[in-house]
Amino acid sequence: MDQYTIPDSYYDRLDTGNPLVNRIFGEDDGLMRGSTATLIANAGVGKTIFAMSISSMLSTKGYNVGVISGEESLARLAYRSRKLNIKGLRASNATNITDVRKSMKELDFLVIDSFQYLTTDQKLSPRNEVKYLADTLVKEAQELNCTTLIICQMTSGGKIRGGTILPHAVDTTIEIGMDEEDRNARIIRVDKNRCGVTGEHMATISSNGYTFMGAYEAPKSEKEEKAKVKADPIESTRRAHVLSMDGEVTYGRVMAELQISYQTAYMLLRGLCQDKAVIKVGRGDVATFNRID
Repeated sequence: MDQYTIPDSYYDRLDTGNPLVNRIFGEDDGLMRGSTATLIANAGVGKTIFAMSISSMLSTKGYNVGVISGEESLARLAYRSRKLNIKGLRASNATNITDVRKSMKELDFLVIDSFQYLTTDQKLSPRNEVKYLADTLVKEAQELNCTTLIICQMTSGGKIRGGTILPHAVDTTIEIGMDEEDRNARIIRVDKNRCGVTGEHMATISSNGYTFMGAYEAPKSEKEEKAKVKADPIESTRRAHVLSMDGEVTYGRVMAELQISYQTAYMLLRGLCQDKAVIKVGRGDVATFNRID
């Protein structure tokens, strides 16, 4: 095999400043420049907020970030940007692929919201148009070193609008699902990743964006969970400690007193709720848990 020089872009990553987020897209040191990813979720799950949360982190680190939206007005995008403290976000409603290519020349990170709004002056069949747009985005992202996150819409039947051409073309496919027990919890699934590993990650969502908590561990059945508590003295001690706490019990307080991660605290309190030992009041990170006597 002939010797080949690896491009500097493979090592010069876009660092979000949060290793948990970097890991979703690839490696601990950040997103690969010029890579492309699709973001898929049902309506209302929080695709745009996820993309804007990533944009906020990158803008804080000094990268040039932008969004092309066929869904939201520039005024709405400006409002979201201010709320999420995104500084210097470049926004456009120009969805023609020629305009998109021009934007990519000036950006380190681009969000396209969404793929279904992109247009072209080429006269093509629907399928060939999807393939042309997908191939163009991937090619231009690589050549211009513009990491691109492409939001995709879902049909009422749970399939990707436009078929599977785009997910097959990009480097990474990300899907966001809702937790069955907590409407503010999100499971982020990476099913394909040419830039790193696949897996599931956990997060919560609020009006201020996403809070990322690391690798997700699927909850065991109630029978398995109770058997684990009986067999695991540490788990049993943690549960007893929470039930003995006076005053307001929150995720943050449980994390601090037990010296555990957010996800461990989340699973611990979730188990106590399932056992009807405590009742949850409120949503997200600010929820409180009251003991049921």
